Amino acid sequence: MDTQVSTPGRDTRQRIATAAGAALRASEARFRQMAEAIDQVFFLVRPDQSQVLYVSPAFVRIYGIPVEAAYRNPRAWLEAIHPEDRPAMDAKVAAGPSGISESRFRIIRPDGGIRWIRSRIFPMYQIPSLGLDTAV
Repeated sequence: MDTQVSTPGRDTRQRIATAAGAALRASEARFRQMAEAIDQVFFLVRPDQSQVLYVSPAFVRIYGIPVEAAYRNPRAWLEAIHPEDRPAMDAKVAAGPSGISESRFRIIRPDGGIRWIRSRIFPMYQIPSLGLDTAV
């Protein structure tokens, strides 16, 4: 006979873990709905720019580059910057996060089109930095 002993402490921990998991999934779903609905590129990166943790679907609409490319190459967005504007952005990125910053630069899309971008970066100290890029 297979009997399982239930203890009040274990049951409570299991209920809390189940509720926390459900709350996390709901929060992630709301985040994705919001990020996928906005017309701005919304991305989260590690402070050292070594890894993109999230990039919104607007990246492909604005930059013309597949989202997967940003995950494979965290510098994909920098490489799209117009050669005349790149030195200033490279210097800004190399300096690291220093509070909220705003930049304007041009990108060259894979189809040859040029777009002006207004980029705002918000360092977040408990989690990775947040960036918002808007085609202007």
